[in-house]
Amino acid sequence: MQLSQIILPEAIVPELSSTTKEDAILQLIEILVASRGLDPSLKREITIGLLKRESTKTTAVENGIAIPHAKVTCVKDFFGALGLCRNGVDFDSPDGKPVHVIFLFLSPKNKPEQHLKIMALVSRLLTTPDFIGKLRSAPGRE
Repeated sequence: MQLSQIILPEAIVPELSSTTKEDAILQLIEILVASRGLDPSLKREITIGLLKRESTKTTAVENGIAIPHAKVTCVKDFFGALGLCRNGVDFDSPDGKPVHVIFLFLSPKNKPEQHLKIMALVSRLLTTPDFIGKLRSAPGRE
């Protein structure tokens, strides 16, 4: 599975307007639901799943990156969104730095192995030396 299969171009936000992690997550949920043509009534379960996961332990990793993710029953496939926040958002990051790059993922609850594979894929990308720098400096969705 490739990241481009999970995050469609329409689900990339080159300039998030959010100032809090909750707002960033909510903004990315809106984009994700719209880009995938999901029933808007699913937003409640998706929001609860993501915010519940975030409340147990921050999904922020070091170097200005957060990966909010959840396994939910209302989706049958893997979906993602990517948001850039030029000014940064406080995500309670372990290194205390603001988050500028937010990968948001939803996985079907009944596919935990594939969920782990996606998380591993993202982790590999995050260790690629220039990947995050290129994302942060990207002028647009492309």
